[in-house]
Amino acid sequence: MPKIVDHEKRRAEIAKALWRVIQREGITGVSIRVVAAEAGYPKATVTYYFKTQADLLTYAMEESLRVSQEKITRILAQSPGVPEYVEALLEVIPTTPLRRRQTSIWLEVVTQSQGNADLRRYLLDVNNTVYVAICGVLEQMRAQGLVSPRRSIELEARTLHAVIDGLSLHTMTSHRATPPSQIREIATHLILQLQS
Repeated sequence: MPKIVDHEKRRAEIAKALWRVIQREGITGVSIRVVAAEAGYPKATVTYYFKTQADLLTYAMEESLRVSQEKITRILAQSPGVPEYVEALLEVIPTTPLRRRQTSIWLEVVTQSQGNADLRRYLLDVNNTVYVAICGVLEQMRAQGLVSPRRSIELEARTLHAVIDGLSLHTMTSHRATPPSQIREIATHLILQLQS
């Protein structure tokens, strides 16, 4: 009788191995071979679920986005005010070791996308998803009187998205020179200025 494989369980085990590799070696240590060894599976088993290193990276990025989205949803679940919106903004800026690991995945996908059309399309989709999510948060803030009616939601969303990406790059390259308290101050300023 052939062995029944629980594909979801196996994929989850490989994903956990991927995160262990990222935590231990950083994103540059990720390869099909290394993740297979970490998971205790032959390389062919891992390639059944993830054909390429790019597939592993996009899966890791999807997971980090999902975790951040869940945290932001919890933060903004009940009548949030300025402090909660600041916390939501900080959730997507790499001010902690975990967020730096997650952001390193994004940077690696950006780097590899230069020679990979599939990754470029994936990043466009991610950017659009983030932009739509920011628009939704800004609409919620406007309904609470925290965004001036004179401000364009679309323009403010694009501005916030650019600032998030810029702060993320800045923090990744000089996180010791940019303490979390300074990032919090910038985030608070960004949120408060939307009211004027």
